[in-house]
Amino acid sequence: MGSFMDYYLPKFSTFLKEFLSQRSLFTVNTDYIIPIESKGAMLLNSVIGNDGDDIRGKVVHSRALDYIDPSMLKNKFALLVDDVAVSGRTLEDYKQRLHRKGIKNVQKLAFIKHPNFDAELEEAKRRKEDINNRTDINFGFPVDRDAYHAFAMEIAKLSLNERPSYPDHFKVAISFDRVIEPEDLDGFGTLIRYNRSKYRNEWSIHYPFLELNDFKSKIKHYDSAFKIRLSNSAKNPYKWKICPVVFPSLERQPKTNELDELETEYYKVLHKDWHDSSTLESDLYESITLSDRVKSIAGLLNYLEDRGIFSREIGIDTGNLRKYYGPEISGTIEKFALEKLRLRKGLRVSFQNRDQDFEMNKIPELRIPIIALLDEKYETHPDNVGKANWDKSPVGLTVKEIAEELKSNLITTSIACEAVNDYGYIVPMIQDNSRKYRDSEIGKELLRYEAR
Repeated sequence: MGSFMDYYLPKFSTFLKEFLSQRSLFTVNTDYIIPIESKGAMLLNSVIGNDGDDIRGKVVHSRALDYIDPSMLKNKFALLVDDVAVSGRTLEDYKQRLHRKGIKNVQKLAFIKHPNFDAELEEAKRRKEDINNRTDINFGFPVDRDAYHAFAMEIAKLSLNERPSYPDHFKVAISFDRVIEPEDLDGFGTLIRYNRSKYRNEWSIHYPFLELNDFKSKIKHYDSAFKIRLSNSAKNPYKWKICPVVFPSLERQPKTNELDELETEYYKVLHKDWHDSSTLESDLYESITLSDRVKSIAGLLNYLEDRGIFSREIGIDTGNLRKYYGPEISGTIEKFALEKLRLRKGLRVSFQNRDQDFEMNKIPELRIPIIALLDEKYETHPDNVGKANWDKSPVGLTVKEIAEELKSNLITTSIACEAVNDYGYIVPMIQDNSRKYRDSEIGKELLRYEAR
């Protein structure tokens, strides 16, 4: 890691352990540790390290609490953890979310206090706004502007090295009967090969077009990220880890009778009687995304089989899903996925290459314009003009909207957005039944230093 992380990670670890031990001594044990995705989760994982199994066992995503009866949560204690508090708004939003799920005892922790935090608080006081919900954060360490910039750049590199997925992703480990060469994937999508290590292959297939062949194509489309990540070790070139990054955009929230067989199976797993309307929306959307991720891998397997490359063994890594949904739900999701991928009955989908106008050389040029565009849309949005930073609403754009604004090719823009997202300079969000990107504090920090 870099000099900032080398110095602060041991301090963060000590701070977290002391905080948890004090809670245990003076109040009660913490039942759940809930990191804010994705930088908060990634930093927490680094802080815990290899000897923190007692802490790691308590780490869950807030979504997992949707699968515990609210009556069982009212006396539980939760700790929210973020990497940095800029205004305190994100931590407070998550706290209110946990209150709605039934957990009333929630504490907030941030490893770093942003250099502008106190100024934001003073501005809120000047506006005579209620700041009580922002003064209850337990801070690790305040840092100055230069130290924060060093942190932002190092967390960006850590993000690229660990390549964290969206929290509900899963990976499939597949062994093939022969080595897959790049030319074997010609026509499936736009293949990008990363030359980051001589010991492993890292590929991504961007924006293959999923042919739906049913009425749902009228409400479901892919104008946002559709990517399949593949990686393997030089020691075993026959075995690949495959992660589908699939987020459909929906014209509207679908009705349950519009779901296909696999989507319906997942919906029955995800939906519980106590879920409110907001949770129901997540149940429906995630039923579709989980199904489409299985279909995308099925499409890849079918494509390779047509070219004489056959799978010998299929396994699923649901590490992310266990934290996101809990062990019971993730286990059922894994079971359905394995059944469908091994049999692939009814999953004969087709992909169509859409890279005719793809321009690889334009991707570095799009980095700053993408960040600047998202920052501008955030600052100039009618809901945000004239408001203090902590009270502004997140604003996102789909890849298609970004491409139109920048007058750039759609697939080139899609790949550029994913590349910028890999560093954490922009982050994905689900908004209005679509996957969109919004700016991040790391992106803002990059723009500040680029402008110098």
